[in-house]
Amino acid sequence: MDRGSFMKALLLIASVTFKELIREKTLHGLLVVFLLISIFSLILGQLSFAEQVRMSLDFGLSVMHLSVVGLSLILGAQLVQREIDRKTIFTLLVKPLQRTQYIFGKFLGLSALIFFTTFLCTLFLVLSMRYLGQFYWREIFTTGFGQWIECSILIAVVLFLSQFLKPPVTIFCGVALFLIGHWFETLRFLTQKNPDAGLKILHDVLTFVFPNLEIWNWKGMVIYGEFLSPLHLAAAFGQGLLWMGAYLFLAALLMERRDLIA
Repeated sequence: MDRGSFMKALLLIASVTFKELIREKTLHGLLVVFLLISIFSLILGQLSFAEQVRMSLDFGLSVMHLSVVGLSLILGAQLVQREIDRKTIFTLLVKPLQRTQYIFGKFLGLSALIFFTTFLCTLFLVLSMRYLGQFYWREIFTTGFGQWIECSILIAVVLFLSQFLKPPVTIFCGVALFLIGHWFETLRFLTQKNPDAGLKILHDVLTFVFPNLEIWNWKGMVIYGEFLSPLHLAAAFGQGLLWMGAYLFLAALLMERRDLIA
């Protein structure tokens, strides 16, 4: 298969996945929860001082973060297994379609959905802050961009885990890895204060197999008014792509060897 046909099939899978997932009730439910909590935060901000308005925005960004991460883990864990259970995957794979294309296409479709969802949430927050007389558009969109990169990494991770784990276990492991990914700084601090060799080995192993998700956590910019340079953003995006590629490669490798009938 030539490169053009490969990309065409991959983008077709991504497009179909996006259209299927955008009708998911889980997506609609999480968006409603985000909007309700954000509106409540907006009301509180309107009744408080400017600094508390900034804190209300920080709260809204935190709610958005948890919403898109939860959406990524729940949908990502079921992305392949659901089609295996429904037998629809066999219809796709009898065509001239490689399993690698299938995995990468599914990833792109869900990642595009998360990008779209994150954009809607950030746009709502920007308009909300504008209504309150504050205009943190750069901070909000930059934070949303970082959250999308983080979610895309988590999607790649759960696609890998879903090759040998059931969806509920995959979601549980995804949540655990999400927490661990934001715990690296604390673990590094503990290894510096505690000479225990086991703790240092644990830290070294975790940093080798899983990224430090705090790299893409730019929510603090809202509090401290910091700005990231385009070079910093490009480097962070490139690092995220490397982690996505590594886990997608492993997921595709396992998918090629997986017995879908068993």
